[in-house]
Amino acid sequence: MISLKQAGYYLVPSTPYYMLSLSIFVAPSFYFLKTLFNKNKKMTNSLSVLISGILIISFILAITNIGTIDKRNKEQLANIKAIVKVIPNYSTINFKAVKIDNSVIGFYQRYKFISLDTLNISQRNFLVIEKNIDTINNSNYKKIFTKSLNYNVYKKLIPTSKK
Repeated sequence: MISLKQAGYYLVPSTPYYMLSLSIFVAPSFYFLKTLFNKNKKMTNSLSVLISGILIISFILAITNIGTIDKRNKEQLANIKAIVKVIPNYSTINFKAVKIDNSVIGFYQRYKFISLDTLNISQRNFLVIEKNIDTINNSNYKKIFTKSLNYNVYKKLIPTSKK
């Protein structure tokens, strides 16, 4: 999985099957509660009001959260969006960082189908390296300006043939 949030998207289609299997175990308890509530109408009415209130509050909370973004990866997303502006779609880039999170790989794939090569540094046309470990002194690459706060982007120079 890429993230816990995306894991929810895979769980949603299978939820009805979980509920059906859970209902087999819970049905006898609900039957007992039903017979208990049929004897006491005041308890039935108060429970109906409580459930309706919880349902209304749930809808209000869901509506207020429409359009919000995942704040957990806000800085990381800003860096990636700045970098993918200068890298073409369907590219494979060299990527060097202290710690590579699986979500980074997923974000590059999601935005421009960019693959990350972390093993063969200096083999690809683009090199993205974390600023705090950037010690590149290679004449084969030219630094490209981006608005990324944490990464430097380099483009490989095309060697000119001398005749």
